[in-house]
Amino acid sequence: ANSSCSLGNMAKSKNHTNHNQNRKAHRNGIKRAKTGTKVSTKGMDAKFLRNQKFAKSGKANPPTHNKQRVKGTVDHFGKALPKDDFKLFGDKK
Repeated sequence: ANSSCSLGNMAKSKNHTNHNQNRKAHRNGIKRAKTGTKVSTKGMDAKFLRNQKFAKSGKANPPTHNKQRVKGTVDHFGKALPKDDFKLFGDKK
């Protein structure tokens, strides 16, 4: 029983296989990595955070009267301008 071909002493021939791994991965679907949660602002500079809050709130609700303002019929606050104040860009009088 001391032969070199006994089952306990045989060299391994197969080191690696990827068989069936792709199928197993796709059975539940390959999903995107989850994005990280919001970074905490705890301990950040208070002055910076205050300014950031105002900047975000100003960006979130853009005024709906921009087209009219560009045309010259309303001011920056959305109030209608008097008729004599209309700026007609095409007219050069």
